[in-house]
Amino acid sequence: MTLIPNLFFVKYLFISLFCFALDLYTKYLIKIKFSENIGSGFYVTSDGQYELSVINPFLMIKRISNKGIAWGIDGSGTYAHILTPITIALTVLIIIALYRSSKLKSFILCFPFSLILGGAIGNLYDRIVYGEVVDFIALFQNIFPFIFNLADTFITIGMIFLIFAPVDSLYSMKK
Repeated sequence: MTLIPNLFFVKYLFISLFCFALDLYTKYLIKIKFSENIGSGFYVTSDGQYELSVINPFLMIKRISNKGIAWGIDGSGTYAHILTPITIALTVLIIIALYRSSKLKSFILCFPFSLILGGAIGNLYDRIVYGEVVDFIALFQNIFPFIFNLADTFITIGMIFLIFAPVDSLYSMKK
């Protein structure tokens, strides 16, 4: 028996890898720009700026180190020894879900799973390699006080797509 690669799966795996690479690249740029640690996981630029305005006051860029999970939950990383293995297990489940949905050739399922996988791998990589995740996007700080990164964005967008996916698409994955 020869193994024929599921090209639909490979295509969406490449989307995941692209999301992962884009996330790593943006975090790399942020680490270069905000290189001076002022303590407690906060950083400033070489000229002392704590944040950069992209669209003031809606979108600001600032670097924080997050030892917890998305949006700074468990920011101190107290439960990292529990959350990291759970994240690894969930990432494996996402790969399985992407593979199963690719057999159905379902864009409505594959695309969200590929976004979620790319984001999960991006944050998992940081957590395993550095022990923390770089967050830098501050959006609507007066309303939404959390700082996040592209990986969090990919995960969130993927989850929103899945929430609105037709129920019959999700049910057909079980077959």
